[in-house]
Amino acid sequence: MTVEQFGRYQVKRQLGQGGMATVYLAHDPLFERDVAVKVLPREFLHDKQFYGRFEREAKAIARLEHPAIVPVYDYGEEDGLPFLVMRYMTGGTLGERLRAGPLPFQQVGAVIRRIAAALDEAHAADMVHRDVKPGNVLFDHRDDAYLSDFGIVKMGEGTTVLTHSGIAGTPRYISPEQAQGAKLDGRSDVYSLGVMAFAMLSGRAPYEADTPFGLAYKHVNEPVPDILSLNPALPTAVQPVLEKAMAKDREARYPTAGAFSQALADLFAAAPAGEPDTTVVAGPRPADEAVTQVDAPSPPAPPVGKADPTGGIARPVTEVAKSQPPPSTPRPRRWPWLVGGLVVVLILTVALFLVFTQEGDEEPPVAETVPQEVALEEDVEAFTTAPPPATLAPSAPQSPSTPREEPGSAGEEDPDRLSGPPAEIRLAAVDAGFPVLAGGFLERAVNGEFAGTTVTMWGPLPEDEQLRRSLDPFMADTGIDIAYEGLPEILPEVYAALDTNSAPDVINLIQPVEVAELARAGEIVDVTSFIPPEWLDRQYDPSWLDLTIAEGPDGPLIAGVWYRFNAKSLVWYPIAEFEAAGYPVPRTWEELLALTAGLANDGQTPWCIGMNSEGSAGWVATDWTEDLMLRLFPVEVYDAWVRGELPFNSDEVRAAIELWSEIWFNDQWVLGGRQAIVEIPFFEAPQPLFDQPPGCWLHRQASFITNFFPEDAVFGRDYGVFYLPPVDPASAQRPALVSGHIMAMHNDRPEVRALMEYFTVPESLRGWLELGGALAPHRSATLDMYRQDAERAIADSLRQATVFRFDGSDNMPADVGSGTFWEMMMAYVAGEVDLDTALREIDASWPER
Repeated sequence: MTVEQFGRYQVKRQLGQGGMATVYLAHDPLFERDVAVKVLPREFLHDKQFYGRFEREAKAIARLEHPAIVPVYDYGEEDGLPFLVMRYMTGGTLGERLRAGPLPFQQVGAVIRRIAAALDEAHAADMVHRDVKPGNVLFDHRDDAYLSDFGIVKMGEGTTVLTHSGIAGTPRYISPEQAQGAKLDGRSDVYSLGVMAFAMLSGRAPYEADTPFGLAYKHVNEPVPDILSLNPALPTAVQPVLEKAMAKDREARYPTAGAFSQALADLFAAAPAGEPDTTVVAGPRPADEAVTQVDAPSPPAPPVGKADPTGGIARPVTEVAKSQPPPSTPRPRRWPWLVGGLVVVLILTVALFLVFTQEGDEEPPVAETVPQEVALEEDVEAFTTAPPPATLAPSAPQSPSTPREEPGSAGEEDPDRLSGPPAEIRLAAVDAGFPVLAGGFLERAVNGEFAGTTVTMWGPLPEDEQLRRSLDPFMADTGIDIAYEGLPEILPEVYAALDTNSAPDVINLIQPVEVAELARAGEIVDVTSFIPPEWLDRQYDPSWLDLTIAEGPDGPLIAGVWYRFNAKSLVWYPIAEFEAAGYPVPRTWEELLALTAGLANDGQTPWCIGMNSEGSAGWVATDWTEDLMLRLFPVEVYDAWVRGELPFNSDEVRAAIELWSEIWFNDQWVLGGRQAIVEIPFFEAPQPLFDQPPGCWLHRQASFITNFFPEDAVFGRDYGVFYLPPVDPASAQRPALVSGHIMAMHNDRPEVRALMEYFTVPESLRGWLELGGALAPHRSATLDMYRQDAERAIADSLRQATVFRFDGSDNMPADVGSGTFWEMMMAYVAGEVDLDTALREIDASWPER
């Protein structure tokens, strides 16, 4: 069947097909990006209850936002075919990588850590994956692992036209309770994650059999094989860790995926340096059974020797896998099946065979260049079989298959044209200290085409050394001058300048609502009119791009590019004095309050807090509120609040404010007491941390606050930082609150376009990263770009966050977020209004509600 379009998504080509889905590469014309469209069988809709189940599951999957979960953008039905729209991943699958044999220790740990965090996030939302396997672990172009296909198996459960028995999953990685059709919880995924770790460490799955039922039987009944017989280079302690993850009784397993991941991490940390020996796998890896089910018949793989888990002599896997054991097997292994109901077993055998034949591994044909005996996992869910893109870094070699475009060879058109560069993404052959898009305006600028011109730029920050050092390379390599002006209040100044046609070329904004407001007025240029969306997709995670989408007079547009961001969920402390006094770093909110009380009891002042910020005072309190909203409630509650669907005068918002008020309004806990909080400027508040002895011991503030620390203060010696702990220690949600700066373009000229392209690469922020006080939102930013230990530690720790959310007040309407919310929090802390009055006033200011 030839398909050209699903909804608005224009099909480019089919990527793979299996029993459960067909996957297409498609183009989304609205957001100008490629996506993967997973199409489920038309037969599903014959089940009258399916579409309701499909819609519920699709919505639930789309709400799963986690750095290691492949995001679902959309869903729908086209000509009787239900489909899901997902991010198009370009780095291949874990299944493909396992063809080469075992993976190095550290790579196994990194993949398991990310996938475990994704699973714990899903389990906290009462979602069980049901099909954790290497084919559902995808990689992006940065080699980060992602888990795909949440809910796909569940969608098919109960759809009798396909499943017959209602049991689904991949037999090689299925849990015992899933094989038996029992009710599942997150521990089923923990088992499958353990099987996947076994395969990563040994180069093969733990169980092999001739039939899907044979595999299911082994998962239910046979002990975990000795992995050291497959890879003796592994530490001996790995076997009990895997046995606990793959315990037949779910009660005996690790309670969470994160607990299993931590056990592996501890094991790897204790192991001697070195990598697993990839030559010790016992025999060639057998082909996955789905290959023979999907493809034309092929000769069976030769028998593979395997140690008998009961301690007997080695015997071929094909013999062990038969449902009737060989004569030498002790008779007690047979009689329960005969006496316990041979008829039932036969029925289940047929049913399971039908299920796994049609739903099994969903694997595409194996390429002729890949021998069948080394095909460990070949899943059609690997909708990323396209070659990964070239790494967009200065040192990245040009793809040999793509001829490099010579400078100035953009075509015969008018050199001053304002049309965009070609859609094909290549790096230009120019001598610059940053990657340059071939055919773009930055390439022309580096070649001197716009030398002598000037770009005006306004922002909320002073023209300090960090910004100047970040802009200097662009000016040096292009000859374009940047005239920057820092203003305390950007938007009023911009509107005044618009009235006199003197607005700047580039506007540095810190609130997405300000960008949206200017876009609605038609004052912002869509950056995709000259920067290919493919380039933006490679430079930014979709969550950052989504925050730049605004509604213009002619429809949606990308209203800017992200330049820098700050992490807010941080607490700073005097590390040397802290450790000398024996104070522990708190891991929960209860421990944080206990630490606060303990400091006060020792005659110390626990907290230093200041919220005075001239014309923008109040945001320090809103930051605390947002952080605690994310720690008290599911992320959906936070989102509803930011959108205006949950009023401020609600139990949830009230609870968050009252929680931080317990600290703020205790004069024994805050330097100077409650009234001093209103008077002290936010940038002076942390200074007492560095007094001898410390004038205070704890200060919650964003990562940019290091700009206001003493110049000679050294991270790790004079100060440390820890993550603002969760309120509920059992919650898998580990939120990170962030804010940032968006560069928006007002005047459309070639030299302005060149500067905007420059902002899309992390090298444009290098000066700031070296001096400290900024984090890079760019995908290609690396930890070695951070010269300050504090920022490097923060950037590294953000990899562990499970939920990222932008500053809530910055995403609310300006009259609310930076208006009444800020004002009422100042008045509340100053004691001028009570909390009831403050919340009612904020609600009353919300437009059109």
